[in-house]
This record gives sequence, C-alpha cells and structure tokens, in this order.
Amino acid sequence: MMDGTPAVTSPGNRECQMVELRAAVWRRSTKCESGSCVEVADLDENVGLRNSTRPEIAIAFSVETWRDFIAGVRAGEFDQPSA
Repeated sequence: MMDGTPAVTSPGNRECQMVELRAAVWRRSTKCESGSCVEVADLDENVGLRNSTRPEIAIAFSVETWRDFIAGVRAGEFDQPSA
C-alpha cells in the first residue's frame, strides 16, 4: 500500500470504496517506544490505520466511524474487566 495502492474502507452502511493512500501522512503516538505501533493518517473523508511493522497493509474508516470509535475508547467501552 505504500506505493499508493488504495485501501478498502467499510463505512457503517457496509458499502466498500477505494481510498487513495499515495499522499497519506502517517503519524503515531508520542508514547510509542517499541517501534511496533499503530499509525493513523487523515484521508479527507476517511481515517487510515496501519501497523508500523506492516505499513503495506492499511484499513480506512469513515470519519464518523472513527469518531464513534474514539468516543467509545474514551468512555471505557473497550476496557478489560478487572480480574
């Protein structure tokens, strides 16, 4: 995907579309210390996501889906239950 090959995005309506990655500027958390991190890119109407150790593979989400995911993270929706 680093060569500009499109990624596939699956918006909430389950229709797929191709997203151009050629001009994507990938960024990772400043807390990433291991080199194996999640990278995110602003793709206009979409948000790209990839693993820094496998940059040739990426997935994209609609901005709305990404915002819903981030809201869920902040609300603790994905936290592991206490043992």
